[in-house]
Amino acid sequence: MKRSKARRAVLRAALTPEAIRADLGAQLDYLSRHPKTRGATAGVVGYCMTGSFALRAAADFPARIAAAASFHGGGLASDAPDSPHLRADRIKASLYLGYADNDASMSPEMIERLEAALRANGVPPSAPISISGHVMALPWLTDSPSISTQRNAIGAICSIFSTPHSRQM
Repeated sequence: MKRSKARRAVLRAALTPEAIRADLGAQLDYLSRHPKTRGATAGVVGYCMTGSFALRAAADFPARIAAAASFHGGGLASDAPDSPHLRADRIKASLYLGYADNDASMSPEMIERLEAALRANGVPPSAPISISGHVMALPWLTDSPSISTQRNAIGAICSIFSTPHSRQM
């Protein structure tokens, strides 16, 4: 286990906001040229550590990301100088923010900080669905949320991907 934690730390260190922005920009450029792509905008979904990737994508590409969803995203409103909430003024996308209860990476204080930053910049967050534990995608765990809670979360995400947002450029 120690070895796998060390390996994860090495891999995660390469996932800087700048590297993620460059990769996503290249992916969006590719999709814009792909013959089966419809429309000029896309949506992104992140789970756990990639929840911050989704929120950063909405800020980094406001004209290209129409919807962003974060399941149990951690560090969305941290004290770090590159915390995603500090870029809320750039977000135009519809958002879904699903929080996990008892999540040290996204405490109630961080949730309030994020939502305050979004409100201050006119970005309406979704009505969050709070799920006990950090297990939305792990249904085999005993504390997994009910099927109806999972369906509600998926339904909320589907709605932001199919509904235009009034702030969209």
